[in-house]
Amino acid sequence: DDGTSQTLSVIRKQAGGTWSAADVLWTGAEPGNTLPTPGAWVDATGTATVVWRQPAAGGTWDLVAARAAEGAAWSAPEVLRANAGLGPTLVRGTPDGDVLVVYRRHSGKVEAVRYAGSWGEPELVGAADPAVKDLAAAVDPGGRAVALFSPQAGGLGAGVVSRVMTPGGVWRPAVMLLPSGQKIARGSLQAGAGHDD
Repeated sequence: DDGTSQTLSVIRKQAGGTWSAADVLWTGAEPGNTLPTPGAWVDATGTATVVWRQPAAGGTWDLVAARAAEGAAWSAPEVLRANAGLGPTLVRGTPDGDVLVVYRRHSGKVEAVRYAGSWGEPELVGAADPAVKDLAAAVDPGGRAVALFSPQAGGLGAGVVSRVMTPGGVWRPAVMLLPSGQKIARGSLQAGAGHDD
């Protein structure tokens, strides 16, 4: 960020190798906001996925991804969700190469996009009424995922809601883990995924 433009670059290192030159995934005019921190996942084969939010027409922000096998060139950036706005973006995955992107939209909704050979469509995970304050996610090696989020109330999270995704990509109904009367400090949610009992 030089005050007039911003660039998103990636530097990679193969096992036993040296660091590569920087690959530029995106560059554009200074949007008035610092480019949000991107998320990344690398599977057991060395295939990397990078997900970021970049400015779009009309002052909005799109959620975008690019992928590259180990030692290969990056794919063209693909828009996963247009007009996603700003908010936290979590990138999780499996050793076999499935990737799950869980993100909060500017509206407060939580959505998820899954990669399983190709990118799927965004799915609603948490409603925007009330807006989500905090967010966490995890994926186990078999592809089962959990997303935790805390609806906002008075500037703090209020309770904790859980959604579980099956290895086949089906989201189960929401479960309230903590009641809405219990306040949750921002950044305190942590998620882990294990066996489905």
